[in-house]
Amino acid sequence: MGNKSNGKSQLNEVTILKTHCKLSGWKLLVCLFFAISAMPALRAGADPGTKIPSMVKVRVLNADGKPLPNVTVVCVGLETNCVVKGTAVTGGGQRKQTDGEGCFDFEVTGEPQAMVIASDYGFCLGEGRDMTNRPLLVVRPWANIEGVRSDQARPMPNRRMAVQIVDRDVNTIILNMIDLENETMTDSNGHFNFAHVPPVDVFLKDIQPWLGSDSTHRPVDARLDEMDVLPGITNHMDIATAGRTVVGHLELGPGLGDTFDIRTLDKTLYLVLSVDGADPRKRPWAPPEFDTAEKRGPWYRAFYRTEEGHTRRIGFLQMRTAMLRADGTFIAEMLAPGKY
Repeated sequence: MGNKSNGKSQLNEVTILKTHCKLSGWKLLVCLFFAISAMPALRAGADPGTKIPSMVKVRVLNADGKPLPNVTVVCVGLETNCVVKGTAVTGGGQRKQTDGEGCFDFEVTGEPQAMVIASDYGFCLGEGRDMTNRPLLVVRPWANIEGVRSDQARPMPNRRMAVQIVDRDVNTIILNMIDLENETMTDSNGHFNFAHVPPVDVFLKDIQPWLGSDSTHRPVDARLDEMDVLPGITNHMDIATAGRTVVGHLELGPGLGDTFDIRTLDKTLYLVLSVDGADPRKRPWAPPEFDTAEKRGPWYRAFYRTEEGHTRRIGFLQMRTAMLRADGTFIAEMLAPGKY
C-alpha cells in the first residue's frame, strides 16, 4: 500500500485495530506488485552451497547408529516433486535401495537435490549438496504433536489444521518440491493431535476456506507457530491467537478499469497483507562453513532467537492472504493486531 510524493513511492502503514479499510487507484498496483514480487523470494533463492558433480556412496543409519539395509530412498529434483503421507512417499524421481550395509550410490550433480526416507523406521530428509562433505543419512523415529487451538481465549472446535516442514536444514528451493500431507481437525474442545510428524523443524497452520470470488481456488493457509520436533515422543504445543477478520474495498483508479476486471482478479493475482517492517525477500543464509544439515539447523535456530530473526519469524507467522470478491471487497482472516 503506498503513497506518492515527489515522484517516489513509499509504503503506507495499515493498522489493524478495526475491521475495515480501503485501497484505491494506483495503490492497488503497488500492493499487488509487492505480493507478486515478494512471493517468489519466499519460494526460491540462490543456493550458496553448490558442489561439483561427483558420485558418492551414502550410508543410511538408524538413530542408534546401526545400518539400515533394504530401505528405499526417494531422490527429488526440481523436475520431480514428491508427497510424504503417513509412512510412505509417492512421486519423486529415482528410487534407491540400500544394500546389506545400508549403503547406496548417489550422484551429486550440483543442482538442487534431496533424498527422502519415510518408512516404519522413521523419517529422514537429506540434501544433495551435503553428501560430498558427509555422505550420511540418519533415520529418526516419527513424532506426534498435540495441543489446544484457541483464539480470543476461546477454544476453536472443528478447525482444520496441517503441519509443514520449515526450510532450516534444507534449502527452500528443493523443499518446495516436497509436500507433507499431514492434516487433522480439532475436537469440540479445540484439542488437536498429529501423528507421523517428521522429527525436524515444522510449522503448524490453519486451513481456511477460500472466501473470494474464485470458487475453484484451493483453501488458504495461515501459518500459526513453529516447533523443533523431538523424535520418538509426543511434543506439546498450545496455539493461542488473537485474530481479527479484516474487510476492505478495492477501487480501480481512472483508466484502470480497462486494464483490470475486478471480478477476475481473485483468480489471477495473489494479494497478501504483510507485517510492516518484515521484508520476506531478505532471507538469511548460513555461512559456508555450516555445510551439513546438522550444522545449519542450530545456526538458523540461533539466528531466529536474535532480534532480527525474531522480527522475520513474526513477520512470516502473521502474513495473511487477502481474498478478493466480485464486488471489489476483500477479506483476510486471523490477523493479529498491528501495522501491515
